[in-house]
Amino acid sequence: MSFSKGFVLDSSVALSWCFADEENPESLRILKLSVDAVLLVPVFWHVEMANILGLALKTNRMTRTQLTTALSRIDALGIATASELIPLQSQRILNVMADYDLTAYDACYLDLSLATELPLATFDKKLTVAARRANVELIATQKF
Repeated sequence: MSFSKGFVLDSSVALSWCFADEENPESLRILKLSVDAVLLVPVFWHVEMANILGLALKTNRMTRTQLTTALSRIDALGIATASELIPLQSQRILNVMADYDLTAYDACYLDLSLATELPLATFDKKLTVAARRANVELIATQKF
C-alpha cells in the first residue's frame, strides 16, 4: 500500500514529533508523509499520548508552551481513531501477544495494521521485529 494513502501510527513516532530531543531525519520524513496520509490509531493511543505528555510536563521535560505546540502539531494531522474495533477482540489480541511476544498495547498496533492492511510507523524495536515477522509493511527505515 502506498504511504500516501495511510498508515497506523504508534506513539513512539508521534512522540518524536513532540520532543525536540527525539526528532531526527527519519521522524521528520514520516511527519512529511503524514501530511497527505490518513493516520490510524487504536483507541487507547489518546490516553497513552496524554499520559506521556502529562508526565513530561509534570517532570519539567517540557513547558506548557511546548505542550501546547506539540498538541497543535498532533491535532493538525487529523488522526483517525479505529473505534470500529471496540470492544477489542481480547482473544485475537492475546493471540498476537503470544505469537509475537508483545505487550497488549503493541499487539493492538500490530493487529490494527494486520486488520487494515496498512503499513505501521513505529520506532519500537520489539514491534518492528514483530511487524517484519508478520509481513507488515513498515514506514520507518531504522534497522534493528
